[in-house]
Amino acid sequence: METKKKALYNTLRLNWLANPELKVHPWQVEDLRSVDSEELLQRIALLGVKMDPAQFMALAEEYETPEDLSEELFSEHEPEEADEGFLAVFELWRRWLPEKTTLSLFCDELDYQIQLYDHEGSLNLEALNDAIARLLQILNENVDAGLLPEKCMESLEVFSANDIKQFLYDYFSQEIDDGNLAWARDMIEGFIPFLSSSPWFKLLEIKIKAEEGKEDLEPRVKALLKEGEKESLDFQMEILDFLTRFGDESLFSAALKKALPLAENEEDLYDLIQLAADFFHFLDDEDREKRVLELSEGRNFMSDKELKEDDRMILAFKSIVFGPR
Repeated sequence: METKKKALYNTLRLNWLANPELKVHPWQVEDLRSVDSEELLQRIALLGVKMDPAQFMALAEEYETPEDLSEELFSEHEPEEADEGFLAVFELWRRWLPEKTTLSLFCDELDYQIQLYDHEGSLNLEALNDAIARLLQILNENVDAGLLPEKCMESLEVFSANDIKQFLYDYFSQEIDDGNLAWARDMIEGFIPFLSSSPWFKLLEIKIKAEEGKEDLEPRVKALLKEGEKESLDFQMEILDFLTRFGDESLFSAALKKALPLAENEEDLYDLIQLAADFFHFLDDEDREKRVLELSEGRNFMSDKELKEDDRMILAFKSIVFGPR
């Protein structure tokens, strides 16, 4: 499915924030939330469409979405002018017609809250949590309308500049780590039907149950290791990180055996060594913790050099972790 226009511009702004050297027009990446409404109307007027607030709202009542209104207003303009006008119209609609929300408007707000959380350390978690709860409500409404749960999430993602699934995993995982178990449990249980095929969210379920200490999780972890065999190194590291606090040695070794072949560079190897050291620390195995950490002394882990299977450090690492004690 094609990404929607506002999501494309939100993506462009995020890329520009990450790399200010990116060549863009100022209007393409400007934070219009900080621009006065009168200024936005003046920008629309410069494009040949003059309106006061009352006229704008009266005209907007005749359309279902800001996209529809913009298409009517700027249908004869050049594409860049039409897009500049669209962004101003979208922002005014967001301010002045909150009762006429749409998926694009909702996802724009969700993107905004995620940006505050990710890039600016927002302390207004209530607004973010409200947006997440509203997201779940929208998904459930779509199911009630006849859509399959997994399709519901796919239909929303084209309106967002973010990887919503990955954000939800990261956010819920942090909530678990912070001890907000009741809220995290409710949200995970709510979203699972829409993400049932994702091993990442099955790992969240295991994390919750581990914190609650209500069942033997070994069978679940073994099943997840098998199911997640084709997942990325990032996923394997998430399992390893979890096991540094809750796993036994056989599970950790099994997970590390799946992760090591996926390590491509020095940074990957360094991360795996640190996870092993953390695990041995958890076991109070000071000898193997020390030996693993000593492996990394004097090695340039910032190198871009690709790893080789016969790398002496990797062989020594395997000997410490998998060999006889």
